[in-house]
Formats: sequence, C-alpha cells, structure tokens
Amino acid sequence: MVKKLLIIDDDAVVAQSYSVKLQSEGFETQIAFDGIEALDLLPKFLPDLIILDLMLPGMSGLEVLGAIRESARFSALPVIMLSNHYLEAGSSADIEAGLNRSLIKADTNLSTLVSVINEMFSANAGSKPNPLQLARNVFCERVLESIVPMQSALQALARAQVAAPEALDVIRSKSEALIAGAAELALTRISHLLSALAGLAQQLSETPVKSTLSTTRTLAGALDALNRLSTAGLSAERLDAPLALVVEDELVSQEVVRAALERSRIRSVVVANGELALSLLEFNRFDIVFLDVTLPGINGYQVCTALRQLKAHQTTPVVFITGLKEFEARTQSALSGANDLIAKPVSIPELAVKALTHVVKAN
Repeated sequence: MVKKLLIIDDDAVVAQSYSVKLQSEGFETQIAFDGIEALDLLPKFLPDLIILDLMLPGMSGLEVLGAIRESARFSALPVIMLSNHYLEAGSSADIEAGLNRSLIKADTNLSTLVSVINEMFSANAGSKPNPLQLARNVFCERVLESIVPMQSALQALARAQVAAPEALDVIRSKSEALIAGAAELALTRISHLLSALAGLAQQLSETPVKSTLSTTRTLAGALDALNRLSTAGLSAERLDAPLALVVEDELVSQEVVRAALERSRIRSVVVANGELALSLLEFNRFDIVFLDVTLPGINGYQVCTALRQLKAHQTTPVVFITGLKEFEARTQSALSGANDLIAKPVSIPELAVKALTHVVKAN
C-alpha cells in the first residue's frame, strides 16, 4: 500500500521540492501551507506520516503538533520536525530508534529526508512517539551545559569585586542565545528567567556602579534557579502566571516594582499599608511578597512576622524593599523571616531576576 505523507510548510518552494522528490520515491503527498489548513486536511487525507515545519505563520508548528497529539486518532502518528532552530537528530535513544525525528533544514537534503522516512516506517509502529518532549529534553541539556561557563564567569566577577564586562558578557550572550529556543519549545519559565538574566547582565555591564555584592548574589541565585528549571524540564512549567503582593506606600516605587513584575510575566496586587496587606494574605494565596520596610502604621518587619503565622504563607518568599543600610536590613530581615531584600532605588532588571528566582525556588 502506498504511504501517504502530509507536508506542512509555508515555503512553497521547499514544500514543492519535498513533494516532487517524495512522489518520485513512490509516496503520495499533500501540502498544507499553514497549521489551520493542515488540521483541516488531516482527517480527510489520513496521512501515514507528517513532515512539519516549526516556523509557521499564525498557528506555530508546536501548536499544530500539540493539536495532533491531543487527538486520540492521531496521537501516535509519526512526525518529522524540520526547523533551523532544532538540534540535530541522534541526541536521544528514542530518536535513534527511528520513532520520530527532529532535523535541521539547512543540514538535511532530500535524499537524507527520504532515508529518515523509510527508517521511521520500518521502526516499531506500536510505540507512541513524543518528539516535542524529546526536543525539550535535548534543549534542557543544552541549557545545563551553558550554565557551566556562566557560573565560571560569575566566580570571576565575584573575585574582581567590581563590574567585569567580559564576565557579564558571557552571562548575557549565553542567556540570549537560549531565549528563542526556550520560547519556541514552550518552556516559558526558562525563557522568562533567561530574558531577565540577560537584562540584568546588560545593565551591570553598561552601568558598572550598579554592580555590587548584592547583584552578584542575585545572579548566582538566578543561575541556581535556571539549573532547577532545566533539570525539571516541562514538569516545572505552570499554566497560570504567578501572583505577587506588593506592599509599598511610595507611588514611584510602586510603579517600578509593577514594571519589573510585568517584565517577569508575574501578576501583581499593590497595596500601600501593612494592615490591608495582612487582610489580603489571610484570605488569598500569593507566590511572592515584596514588602517595604518603612510603612505607615505597622512596618514591614511586623507584617513579615505576622504573615509567617498564616498557614498559607509560612514558606511564601518575602523580599524586603529598603533604603536602609544593607547590613542592618539583612540582620533585621532574617529575624523577621524574610528571604531576601533589594535596595532603593530599585533596579527593574534586578528585581525581575529576584522575583523569578524566588518563585522558582518556592515551587
């Protein structure tokens, strides 16, 4: 029986070249130029295999793949993923077994594509493929490998005790190189943390006076959180955006903190005094609390001590926002149960990194 192949690619030249070559090899082919057309054609054409471009207009290739896998009828349908952003095949035992493939377009000629298709058809058809998860696993391994030079750069930065542009550039460039891949694979928490990390490294490089022991600790915490996320992979993702409570009475500081949290894709509720904050904490769950030390009425230390008595917030991360001297603030914050602090005037990139880091560690 002739095998039927569905080609999903918005590049007409590429799609037609695939189709002509595959037809010459004895396959029946159909072309869809976007995800909507492909999903409409799927139950009509009933392909034996799909060749999927990940960079599609409108509905992305990953969204198309997700829709295919959600269908009981097509959940085990073999898929070859073609993208210039994908890692090479052969990095996973499951890929090597011929169940599914992810190939780099630029490195895959038509003869190679035909060989891969024939190999997939000869593989064990009873196994259910999950190419997206395989690609995510490979990408997370790449992130873990990139953390090593970033940690070495951070150690050099700590030894220098001043802004070291070369070390900061390593952290920035390594982070930026991974952001697009994380977003493409729907590893959103990794993508957001990488973006915040790159932003902070860029700011410190451009403004060396802002590089302190505190920012070095912030970078170290972020790399630790990135390690955790990459080790956990997809299981570390969450569908809902984290929710922060911001307790700050200064309007300028409120807006700065809100902007940093928006950059981190963290929702926020802002209040101006400790009494209202405790009322909200008593009946609502928050993923992180940013707390000004000096507040009208009860101060930030008292709020922190009180919230630790609430069952829902005994371990909720609390970050003090303070204009006090760092040593004094750290001593008092430790006594009242806070996890961290950030000095005024607040740096948006640093607060974004702190927020994501503590949310990751808390989960």
